[in-house]
Amino acid sequence: MRASAMWIANWEACELNSRTKQDEKEEAYWQSHAPMYDVRNPLAPFAIPIIEQITYHLHSTDHLLEIGAGTGGFTRLLAPYVQRITVIEPSEAMRIQLQNNWQEEHSASLDVLACKWEEAGNISCDVIFAANAFYRMRDMKECIIRMNETACKSVFLIQSIGKPYASPIIVKRGASTEQMERAHLISHILDEIGIVHEFISYPIVRKDGGKHEVALISWNVELNDSTE
Repeated sequence: MRASAMWIANWEACELNSRTKQDEKEEAYWQSHAPMYDVRNPLAPFAIPIIEQITYHLHSTDHLLEIGAGTGGFTRLLAPYVQRITVIEPSEAMRIQLQNNWQEEHSASLDVLACKWEEAGNISCDVIFAANAFYRMRDMKECIIRMNETACKSVFLIQSIGKPYASPIIVKRGASTEQMERAHLISHILDEIGIVHEFISYPIVRKDGGKHEVALISWNVELNDSTE
């Protein structure tokens, strides 16, 4: 099965998480979890090596678009390195926390779009960033193609690897079952499209002491002008 088809098949089945397809369940979840999200076991403060790799490529005049910003943990770390940030966040509960956490002293201006990436209108930016924000995207291939068309310079995607921080993609075909970590499947979808990219895995120790791998998947848009 092609990587893009495997992603869609998993989404359609939704065997691991009903929130994947049901907006009301997703919002209900974040209504109860968003207020404590940044103090429980966040990824952003412990992903400094990944942030350093990303910020090395940012410029002070860049417009950064972040997909699925959540409470803004990564947003606040990237803000000092760019001029403008637009975040896409469909959850009202998460948007409230993001805006409450935003410090006015950040030099970057902040625009917040209340929608899903697939529903956002025409947007242009220099750089796209997203972290663990792909589990509700039905067609990852089309989402990636649009990222490549939207960003002028670079795209940076962060995806945790392994439970309990990220559930794998699982597809049942008759008596057989195919399984793959989301990070690796995203990489395979990029290969399927023909986008040359870099995949680097970082060992990250979280607040609770849990250690796991986190992938940084990135590419230079200018080197990938043609897509399938």
